[in-house]
Amino acid sequence: MKRIFIIAIALSLALLAYGEEKKEDSFEVGARVQHDWGFYPSYDENIDINFGSFEETMEYRRLWAYGKGNFGENIEFKIEMSLEGGSPLPKDVYIIFKNLPFNITIGHFREPFGLEQLTSSNYITFMERAIPDMFTPTRNSGAMIDFTAFDNLLYVTGGAFRVANSIGDVESIDPTYDFTGRLAVRPLYKDDGKTMVHIGAAINYRDLGDYGNIKFQARPECHMIGAFIDSSGIAATSTTIFGFELASVFGPLSIQGEYMVANITSEERLDPSLSGYYIQASYWLTGEYRPYSLGSATFGRVKPNNDVFKEGGIGAIELAARYSVGDLEDETVYGGELKNFTIGINWHQTARTRLMLNYVISDQSYYGSIQIFQLRVQFDFALKK
Repeated sequence: MKRIFIIAIALSLALLAYGEEKKEDSFEVGARVQHDWGFYPSYDENIDINFGSFEETMEYRRLWAYGKGNFGENIEFKIEMSLEGGSPLPKDVYIIFKNLPFNITIGHFREPFGLEQLTSSNYITFMERAIPDMFTPTRNSGAMIDFTAFDNLLYVTGGAFRVANSIGDVESIDPTYDFTGRLAVRPLYKDDGKTMVHIGAAINYRDLGDYGNIKFQARPECHMIGAFIDSSGIAATSTTIFGFELASVFGPLSIQGEYMVANITSEERLDPSLSGYYIQASYWLTGEYRPYSLGSATFGRVKPNNDVFKEGGIGAIELAARYSVGDLEDETVYGGELKNFTIGINWHQTARTRLMLNYVISDQSYYGSIQIFQLRVQFDFALKK
């Protein structure tokens, strides 16, 4: 992995030098830092017994560096590495061919499934994505097309992927493939997205082969704690996961929700069906709104009306609440059910700096509940050539 990182940095420097003479090309390097603290003021005895002791914790949730750019107007690329684990690991490594009837993306990147999953961690409302995110296929290696139609009213994307581990390597000789597609429409879009409605749906089909295995698990929306529900390995030949998205923006008020269901074809477990959903709302006390990207059908970066470094500026302040559920109980699967209620406050000093505070009440169907306080210090930067 260190060799990969060194090669990526060398390539980035070479491209930066190349860009000095090729005015039509562009290049950017940058990073994101998310440092978390966790506190656990109250939890039931059975939670403590089954999931370990809970003491004050902290971690670098994300410490990522990237290089990205364009070769002219038709080719875009990105190399992003995760550094928080002690050794560099690749995240997004891809190239995009643009300005065709559709865009073509090839490499290692997120499969097109889930509004919250596809929205960057720099821009999501809470410190962690909701419980149903356990059903999303996240990053894999493959190829994807996407396009918009009807004056950006419709967004369509789909691709085929080889299932790999977290660093993009294939460890099994028995091939496992994903076929994933997503469709989104925006029946209402006014004032550059200050008033907006988004409706989306996605499907993921995974061929697991004759002796396949699938597993789902979820933390209580705190990365510093292990999984509270776990399906364990389910012998299966295939899975089909459906996702449904609904989001709206009405000035400073934003509402968002998703429902996901995983239908598992199993010769041993009577074809169980596992599901989850969440609903969230947020309000900007300082008058901002969540910007929506027409080109990807996701949410983007919030820019405060007045940075704290401007005269009289207090930045942007957002209040948020979310209720989420994950159900890993059906037929002969006894992975438990998890219900979370979260309250959050986000303070954006600038467009690239943010403090986040989350209070989570998490209830596990077998073992009881826990209260969690989490704090995040976050910033990112970009240097463009």
